[in-house]
Amino acid sequence: MTNISFLTSIGSVILILMTVTFAYNSSALDDRSQQNLDKLVSQLDTLSDYTIHLSGHTDNTGKDQGNELLSQKRAIAVKDYLISRSIDSSKITISFHGEQQPLVSNNSEENKAMNRRVEITVEAQKQKPELPLLDQPTKQDTLVSKETDSTVKSPAQTARKKDVKKKKVRKRLVWTGWRTGFHWSTSGK
Repeated sequence: MTNISFLTSIGSVILILMTVTFAYNSSALDDRSQQNLDKLVSQLDTLSDYTIHLSGHTDNTGKDQGNELLSQKRAIAVKDYLISRSIDSSKITISFHGEQQPLVSNNSEENKAMNRRVEITVEAQKQKPELPLLDQPTKQDTLVSKETDSTVKSPAQTARKKDVKKKKVRKRLVWTGWRTGFHWSTSGK
């Protein structure tokens, strides 16, 4: 089972949170999960730049070491599926937590089923429209002098700023857990 639980746009950043759940003691993706992951892949095709983080989890049934291994297998199963659908592996990171970060209390079979999951977080940049480059003159912008037979630059070309470097600051909404929720994080590039 797969649920898109959160989809939002914050400025130039799109954030998608999605959860894939698993059967007891299994890391196999069911047909519905595969179909929903295919929908996610088609959405990613429309974005210019994105990163994907996969976080594997289990319920509290079994030993800690076994649960950590199972949560790793679940995250890898989702990663392998996305890669098989032409997602660049360098855009995907994984983490696995075993039973250490339950979504809900493990006090019922229904709750345990919700905790057997991989959380998918996609952070993406909105597609920017292509603009014509200012330093490529059009016929109207280029003048040829008859006396010297030389090309004169247009005002758009000469007005272009040279070697100006701006520090980009990206804001992103970071999920820190069900107890603490979201918080803003900034990073300079």
